[in-house]
Amino acid sequence: MKSDYKFLKIDRHVEVSDLALASSLQYLGFSIVAVNRNPKDHPKVTFVFEKSDELNNVIYRFWEGLLLVEPKAYWNITRELKSRIRTN
Repeated sequence: MKSDYKFLKIDRHVEVSDLALASSLQYLGFSIVAVNRNPKDHPKVTFVFEKSDELNNVIYRFWEGLLLVEPKAYWNITRELKSRIRTN
């Protein structure tokens, strides 16, 4: 898969390699700007999100265990992201 990240400004984006975090962010309405794959780390990918104070706050809350999600919707998003990893 072609990496779109080289065209994005690093100071305006956040790369996330944790699938649970990426699923949580997408569940909460943050859009994935790009999905990057490094051939050296195959099958590891990173999900790129646009940086914001709200995004940073949600990431902090995720790592502190303070987020709540609806399980079925969260799982559907996770399956969709896993599919994007496999197909690209």
